[in-house]
Amino acid sequence: MNTQIISLMNLIRLFQFKRFFKQLDKNTDGFSHSKYLIEEDINRNFLERENKKLNFYLDKISFLESNNRWLQTNLNQFLNILEPLKNNKMNILELGSYQGVSAFFFLDYLENSKIKCVDCFDIHPNNLDIFKKNLNKYFNTERLEVYNESTLSFFSKGLKENSYDLIYVDAGHGYLDVITDLYYSYLQLKINGLMLLDDYLWYEGKVVDLNKGVRLAINDFLERANGTYKVIYFGYSVVIKKIKNFEATQFRNNFKE
Repeated sequence: MNTQIISLMNLIRLFQFKRFFKQLDKNTDGFSHSKYLIEEDINRNFLERENKKLNFYLDKISFLESNNRWLQTNLNQFLNILEPLKNNKMNILELGSYQGVSAFFFLDYLENSKIKCVDCFDIHPNNLDIFKKNLNKYFNTERLEVYNESTLSFFSKGLKENSYDLIYVDAGHGYLDVITDLYYSYLQLKINGLMLLDDYLWYEGKVVDLNKGVRLAINDFLERANGTYKVIYFGYSVVIKKIKNFEATQFRNNFKE
């Protein structure tokens, strides 16, 4: 089938998915933990202990050119979670790359990894310049692919299920943006793959709606996908491991109940 036709079909499916979520009755304020974010199997003693590489990477990040280093909030937990995977060959998808700090960390810490970075750099062209400076050593190598577009556009080009070992979701922060990114990312995550969901506890000034959108979307997603994942960690971020696939139609039907 012609690739343009396939892209158009995927794009139509994505817009239909967004329209579907607009019809949901959001009967939660988004500020209470989902009942599926439970502590039982989370080893906080391990995940929150100070990683021996923490100061090393805090120093490395400090030398990057960036006006914000949000990664520091999650850095210790990410180091501990990814430590057993350090030498694995990892296919990584990053939604929302900003100025490249997190992508730099993934590529540097996971030395055998490859990453696809998706961000609308055209909105703030200066970010792309900074991104290129921070990741200069990886440009023109097979370890880094950059997609200067929205996540919607990226997903519309084709969904390859069970493609990624690690997906970092930190793009749009509105409810519809986040729930769409989570849904289509999860379809492409491998069994036993990890998904890092950032900004679950984010609060900035009076921008309550943005925080509500992120948390509510994560809570809704985890509720509907319940039984297909294991919660590895939750705090400022939420980290889950996919333990089995869900059927897309079954997932949507759960929202209709």
